Amino acid sequence: MSDDFFGDLGKNISKYTQRAVTRTGNLVETAKINAQISAEEKEIDKLMRKIGEAVYREKTGKAEMSEKSLEEIIDEINKHKEQAAEYKQNLARVRGMRICTSCGELIPKDVAYCPHCGAPVPVEGEEAASDEENDANTVDGTATTVEEDFREDTAEEEAAPGENAAGEAAEPEAEPAPEQGAKAEEKTEE
Repeated sequence: MSDDFFGDLGKNISKYTQRAVTRTGNLVETAKINAQISAEEKEIDKLMRKIGEAVYREKTGKAEMSEKSLEEIIDEINKHKEQAAEYKQNLARVRGMRICTSCGELIPKDVAYCPHCGAPVPVEGEEAASDEENDANTVDGTATTVEEDFREDTAEEEAAPGENAAGEAAEPEAEPAPEQGAKAEEKTEE
């Protein structure tokens, strides 16, 4: 009995130690990636400021801005943005999250709407399914949908009076609500 207890205790200690090591590794990796993202964002800010200063000097007549130098700065900014996006993808992978396609923030994998911007985001499994549906929705797929709609409409028209398309008793139509407020008073005054 004591062998089972100590054996289970040893297994549990090993399991929890392994979890702690994994979490610590993830925290270190997360901190490293965040530092890389921050460095890229600082470079982008520096380059943006450089463009702003060049525009200011040109507008005040202190210096002329060449189109070539402006294009070089923009290309450098784009490279830093791409690198930052790559780091952010790595961060999402390490943290078990994903990136909102609308605002670019990290979000949990299982949410339907971004908690930052409110944009709808497909759940991970739905992304692949919606891609397959989009591939399947060709002109023929759309025509089938229209045909199905037509069949449903035709079935409703052919249903016996007092029944719906499924052959069930239809609910009676509701009487329109009496007019309220000023309109009702106007009618009584006339």
